[in-house]
Amino acid sequence: METALKKRECKRNAFNQTVNFELSCMEKDRLRNVHKSGEAVNISSGGIRLSTAYALKQGEILKLHLPAIARSATLPVFSEVVWVKQAGSNVTAGLRFLA
Repeated sequence: METALKKRECKRNAFNQTVNFELSCMEKDRLRNVHKSGEAVNISSGGIRLSTAYALKQGEILKLHLPAIARSATLPVFSEVVWVKQAGSNVTAGLRFLA
């Protein structure tokens, strides 16, 4: 079994930014777009760790709106929820960027 250090192929950097995200979900036999936000904890070239009050589920695909360097713009990036852990009233999730 791999250790946590071996699993991490990409160096993580503190990010500490508010990140908006979108996802689609079924509600009463209708597809609905959900717009939420969370706090990014760290980021790497492979993904991001996100803390949010929205109950994310493993396998969901999110469209993240990452803040760009020029703060007045965001970059749309698709990601997959790889893991989710309850953290008080929030969840913390590991997201893998999709190419």
